[in-house]
Amino acid sequence: MIIPSIQSLQLAPNGVVTDIYPLEGNEAGKIDLLHDKLRGKITRYGIENKRIVFQGPFKLKQGGSGIAVRNPIFLTNEYGEEYFWGLSIAIIKVPEVFTSSVFSLGNFGYDYRLEKTPDPMDNTFHEVYSCGHALESPAVQTFELGDCQWRLSVMPEGGWTSANDLVGLGVFGTLFSLMFSVMIYQVIILRRQRHKLRYMALIDALTRVYNRNGMDEQVDIYIRKYPNEPCVSVMMDIDDFKNINDTYGHHYGDKVLKDFAKDMKDTFNVNSIIGRNGGDEFCMILKNCTLKTASDLIKRFSEHKRRFTVEGKEYPYSISIGFAEASTKDINRSRLFKKADIALYDVKAHGKCGCQEYQEKSK
Repeated sequence: MIIPSIQSLQLAPNGVVTDIYPLEGNEAGKIDLLHDKLRGKITRYGIENKRIVFQGPFKLKQGGSGIAVRNPIFLTNEYGEEYFWGLSIAIIKVPEVFTSSVFSLGNFGYDYRLEKTPDPMDNTFHEVYSCGHALESPAVQTFELGDCQWRLSVMPEGGWTSANDLVGLGVFGTLFSLMFSVMIYQVIILRRQRHKLRYMALIDALTRVYNRNGMDEQVDIYIRKYPNEPCVSVMMDIDDFKNINDTYGHHYGDKVLKDFAKDMKDTFNVNSIIGRNGGDEFCMILKNCTLKTASDLIKRFSEHKRRFTVEGKEYPYSISIGFAEASTKDINRSRLFKKADIALYDVKAHGKCGCQEYQEKSK
């Protein structure tokens, strides 16, 4: 997905950057684009007009300059209604993106200057890259890309002569086409990877169950699709997980999380929505069932023998579970998990492990 002229690829569900690849060196990019002082107005413009927008050039913290290509993604729900999902973003390096095109002008003996407007709302031209020389009577081509105006000026190093006018203009046109085929290719990459990027935004990278965003989306869809269906909500966590991390290291803590998530998927795979809220906390919806049909399975799951191995020695660990019967009728996502969360809290509060069904407190 990454080629040398791309600094990073980013995902912004609902306009908030949550995933960046590669993350190292780009951590500062995790921002709320819709409300950012420098990017908010332009981001909203692209979403409202459903347009891919180029913004920049701007200085990169890693050195050099970059241009942000933001592609608003609209998806269709089960009712055929279009809704804004978020943005896929490529940060393109300047001048690396022009290596195979504008740079070649110098090899042909031409001076050049490429300029663009910073965004669709600014009509002033700013230099993106140039040969560094002043141009006298250059051939100038103005065009639009990413809802910004671009201007490319070209002239022979020794000035125009009647003998090379046609050759110069021909070279100019060829390189012009090459340059923008490269930039359009960046956009095509984003579009082709849309489903892969969306998967990355909704799935927890470590455990391969839904992350918080993905879980929220799937539960909302389930509530809308089956408004009168009974279900069982489940909250789980790993007992003393911090101690596992602190004593044996995060590598073993991660292994415990992955093994636990796999056990959840193997046990409840067919009729469930499984997610990781963060840390060692997991949640789950068992669809179209009641406590009568689900409680035995949940209790058996809580009794599974769980161990992790460090340098050939096995160490046991336990989990805690709270669960409750609910109905999707007249209920939202938060209330759907509330009773299960209370049951899990009761398990923890009394210093015991295992699982507990929600019990209505007497008044």
